[in-house]
Amino acid sequence: MLFSGRTKPFRMFYAFLVVTAAMGIYMAIPPRIQADRIEGIMNELTSKYHLVIRYGDPSEFWIAPQPPVDKVLNDIRFKRVDMRYVLPVLEELREALRIYPPELIKKYLSAVFIAGEIKDDGWSSGGMYWNSWIYLNASLYADDFRPSRPYAMVFHGELSSFFFSRADFPVAEWASVNDPNFQYFTNDDDIVRAAARKSQRDPKEAPSWYRSGFVDDYGMSSMENDFNMYAELAMGQPAKLIELAKKYPKLAKKTSIFVKFYCGLAPELRDYFKSAGLLTFLNDTSEQR
Repeated sequence: MLFSGRTKPFRMFYAFLVVTAAMGIYMAIPPRIQADRIEGIMNELTSKYHLVIRYGDPSEFWIAPQPPVDKVLNDIRFKRVDMRYVLPVLEELREALRIYPPELIKKYLSAVFIAGEIKDDGWSSGGMYWNSWIYLNASLYADDFRPSRPYAMVFHGELSSFFFSRADFPVAEWASVNDPNFQYFTNDDDIVRAAARKSQRDPKEAPSWYRSGFVDDYGMSSMENDFNMYAELAMGQPAKLIELAKKYPKLAKKTSIFVKFYCGLAPELRDYFKSAGLLTFLNDTSEQR
């Protein structure tokens, strides 16, 4: 799949809710200092990863010769970001990028665009991808409740879609972990509707989807979305993934496939997985079999 506008209904982060005073901290930073920090981070990421980063006029969220996504998909809508939210997005983006070897990023990603809102046919989105670009929704910080490092997690999830669709992802092996009668949706509209029903489900049902091999019921909508959810946890909240995988064998199996696939993309990522405890957990799990 080349884009997420049709394959990922845009989910806002209502799970793992955390009360935050972070924006109060950013509001206290004088505008000139914020502007200097923004410029410094953008220059750093451009130099290290060859990324184009834009956060102003949404009409500039594209790079020739590829057309703007909202000109190809008429129901995509962006809003200009409030400048107060740009710095926290960039700081989390820098933190997320540090995990990956620069050459891997250069191969798959060319731009990150920061919007004040992303909507597809009325659905709000934390992020999306198109061509070799990632779009992040800065309004996540405007909520009173949010998970830890939401922009970094969205970035990890969207970046994983490039790997899923453009590298040699082990589709059959991943699918073999699911229950025999389970099937992902393949029609884009069905995927959107299935993922949208996520907000109507009771979180108390989580153990049922954990037992079935899904870290989030959003992942039941498509294999790509399933993989994205593992990427968000493995790269953003590895301790949580380890905690779940210790209790649910199917989660452990998909985690093993995920880590092996990522290490195949860039052997340097083994250092991250080792420091995150994932390699130790998987080695211990393998020895217990």
